[in-house]
Amino acid sequence: MTTETKDRVTEVKEYRQRMMDKLNMDTSTVETYVNEKDKNTYIAKLESKVDEMKSQLDQLTDKSKDLEKDVRAEFEKEKANLERRRIALKTKLDEVRNSGEEAWKDFHEGVVSAWNDLTDGFKNALSKFR
Repeated sequence: MTTETKDRVTEVKEYRQRMMDKLNMDTSTVETYVNEKDKNTYIAKLESKVDEMKSQLDQLTDKSKDLEKDVRAEFEKEKANLERRRIALKTKLDEVRNSGEEAWKDFHEGVVSAWNDLTDGFKNALSKFR
């Protein structure tokens, strides 16, 4: 293995670990959003997190170009799965958006569940970067 390859492997492993750490932190942060007094603030914060995760997925997609063909194909399946999960979360956010001012907190558990599903999928996709 060349020095350049070793450096690239180290870089990918460090990136993967940073992303895993961030996802763990984001999950606990999202669970606290129910404390928001305003539905629109709640939605805005969650949409910001979803957009951030989409950006991270785009970064992963760029990094996946260096993966071997079979591993990249696996990653592409995970990516499609992540997109489905992201859409499910957006649907939950639409339910919150369309709920009454008093009822929106009732949707929080479903939103957190959808968020956790998305982050679990993201972690699974990240596992391809070993």
